Amino acid sequence: MTSSASVPARLVHAATVAVATVATLGGLSAPPSAQAATAPLPGFTQRLIVRFHDAPSLAVASAVRKERVQSDSVRALGARKSLQLVRIRETGQGAVVVALPAAVTLDEARAAARRLADDPAVAHAEPDLRVFAHQATDTLFALQWNLPGPTQAGGSAGGINVTRVWPSTEGRGVTVAVIDTGATSHPDLDEAWLPGYDFIGADGPGGGFAIANDGDGRDIDAADPGDWCDADGSPRPSSWHGTSVAGVIAARVNGYGIVGAAPGVRILPVRAIGRCGGNLSDVIDAMRWAAGLAVAGAAANPNPAKVLNLSLGSAPGIACSLLQQEAVNEIVAANVMIVAAAGNEGAAGMGVPANCSQVVAVAAHTREGDLASYSNYHAGVALTAPGGVGSTFASAVLASSNSGATSPGEARDARAFVGTSAATPHVAAAAALLWSRDPTRPIVEIRNALVGGARPWPAGTACTAAASGGCGAGMLDVSASMDRLGRQVAVEIASPAGAQPGNTQITVTASGRSSYADSQLSWRWTQTGGTPAQLAGADTATLRVTLPPFRTTIGLRVTVTDPAGVQTTEDTVVNVNNRPLAKAVTPVAARPGEAIVRQIEASDPDGDRVRYTLLQGPAGMTVGRDDGKLQWTAGKDGSQYARIAIEDTDGLRGEDVDVLVEVSATGGVSLASPLASTGSGGGGAFGWMELGLIGLALASLRPRRR
Repeated sequence: MTSSASVPARLVHAATVAVATVATLGGLSAPPSAQAATAPLPGFTQRLIVRFHDAPSLAVASAVRKERVQSDSVRALGARKSLQLVRIRETGQGAVVVALPAAVTLDEARAAARRLADDPAVAHAEPDLRVFAHQATDTLFALQWNLPGPTQAGGSAGGINVTRVWPSTEGRGVTVAVIDTGATSHPDLDEAWLPGYDFIGADGPGGGFAIANDGDGRDIDAADPGDWCDADGSPRPSSWHGTSVAGVIAARVNGYGIVGAAPGVRILPVRAIGRCGGNLSDVIDAMRWAAGLAVAGAAANPNPAKVLNLSLGSAPGIACSLLQQEAVNEIVAANVMIVAAAGNEGAAGMGVPANCSQVVAVAAHTREGDLASYSNYHAGVALTAPGGVGSTFASAVLASSNSGATSPGEARDARAFVGTSAATPHVAAAAALLWSRDPTRPIVEIRNALVGGARPWPAGTACTAAASGGCGAGMLDVSASMDRLGRQVAVEIASPAGAQPGNTQITVTASGRSSYADSQLSWRWTQTGGTPAQLAGADTATLRVTLPPFRTTIGLRVTVTDPAGVQTTEDTVVNVNNRPLAKAVTPVAARPGEAIVRQIEASDPDGDRVRYTLLQGPAGMTVGRDDGKLQWTAGKDGSQYARIAIEDTDGLRGEDVDVLVEVSATGGVSLASPLASTGSGGGGAFGWMELGLIGLALASLRPRRR
């Protein structure tokens, strides 16, 4: 890396993420290597992540052979799907990042991924999301209202009450990974930084390092060269976001600048966000490496973290994908906590990775303890922490920074830092302090202590009214959480994964671990958010939930009380989403050269928009992504088959639609009347034998649902 900074890695909080692929890629002629000099704009991506079925067989192959086999597989896949694809690299999960000919929208990316996933050689495909730093102001501000408790000198209603625990622990012996924009040299952090890693590689298979902005690819230098961006016509300076997040966590007590919430922890900088943003595939690899898991091509991490801070994410409405959730599950299984920002759109929802199961999602509150106006809120939020508002010294969070407009300059002792990006590192620091008190505690006990120690929001604030049920258990209180550690029942919840259909009954089970017998514990379930559901067995460990009919996110909370009266609370969410439904399509009879126009009709019970993707069909056939209009000019005599996937805006897939077209110059009455209604007859007559043969032909179509 060419940056002059001497320290590693930076992280970025992203409240806006975008991805893209193409349904129209077959018509793009620019080769993937001929990329623009700048990264794709927000809302676009030029990458997909593909997992092949044969990935396990390549696990022990040499790097050169593996790359050759993967490149050949990608090219062959592209040829079969009429897409120009080029291998970029392998991910830490054994998947392959591939480049498209040009940047496309998120919806187009989903369509292309759906087409690839339908191939027999492909186990899974998804867009490679773009992630971006959430920006804050640069006004210097000297009062750290966020650290004392409300009853302490200099404290406020929104303070995290951490100064009470410093006499017993400052977090020494614990490492927090900041997955962000990288690190800069700073008097408050130079003793905190550990050697990290830069996970930003080349822009594409043809090279170029516009996103990396450091002249090279992945390496051991996680220094922040600057993430300035001018790609969208609105130039903005570098944010030094990773340095600011690290300062909130671990700024040293040294007579300079500010003090972090856990001034004794070490910071592992892992760079995944570069100029104009980053790619989610890089973030996933960064997360796995930071937790001590193996990542292809990267040396083993000698300093695995106990806590991962992700002050980044996508816009609300983008669901946690299979590969994202797999990475989260692996990391949590390694007893590593993931803390992520809820996002800054002021919306009743969250994006990835905050909305992934087992991630501790953090919303932001103000100095007065009110939900910040920009903060997202959602049933999956665990708790709120100081995010501040505005740019005044008295209302924002104080954070370390740098004076450089584009490349690193002199260190700045502090700046005003605002957002859920600022709130998240408070919780990461609190988890580190709890683990430093007792390193043997499992992750469930650390989470229980954080949630159980949260104190109520002031009366009349948004989290007690309009946003009730979307702010989690309360406001972070480190001292109260420390008091609960080891003194409460450890509670875990097992709930169904993925989207559940409406009007069905599910079972959610809580389990407690303590010195008490199960019969000595009392249980109480409540619903904290979403459309009201019917709860049965709310006073037992096993809850039966009858879900509402339409799309919503149900928040559930269990409270267990032990014989001493100590209570532990834990939350979970259940996503209700119904699959889209399509009408059956009557077989089509046409003569060679006849223009066929057919309307594929589908609807979504939740009112979501339905999208259509042609998975297989004869050359020249098209299906409108938005309107489901199938068009084709009939070829020579014979039977032709088409398969169309339908999905909602979250990518939840319904049953595929199969279409049979019989082309004959001599027989049959054409069913190809323009915009003929599907599934309702209206087209021609078939004899019983013909219908039987058509049925057999349709039955032979390979069933593929994902």
